[in-house]
Amino acid sequence: MSSTGYAPWMDDIGAEWLEGAMKKSKLPELVREILLQPVDEVSLRQIRAAAFLLIVLSAPGIWPYYLVERDLDLAIEKLNECLTIEKDAEFYELIQKERDYLKMQRQRVLLVKRVEPMRELWRAWLAP
Repeated sequence: MSSTGYAPWMDDIGAEWLEGAMKKSKLPELVREILLQPVDEVSLRQIRAAAFLLIVLSAPGIWPYYLVERDLDLAIEKLNECLTIEKDAEFYELIQKERDYLKMQRQRVLLVKRVEPMRELWRAWLAP
């Protein structure tokens, strides 16, 4: 068994299981389907949910490697569009943070440098 780190997806067995789970669930296709929708008041919320899945699942070894750049680019583009119609200042700021995190993933910023931005997102998502 090969291992490149401590995360569950960083060894051959974990990565193989995740690859199978992604194929069976068709999650990447479902996410892309939402991200291809025109942005409006309803789809904005769905697009943010799809972007959330990319935020937490687009690490190498989880999201299919041949789809990750395409899907990250699309999510970033769609979150930018969401910013053009979001009226609530708190949600606007949160969408910016989500988009910026996806940009870091797309630029392959080391995971260790994304820990604090991820913490900030979780705090914002779980704040009362």
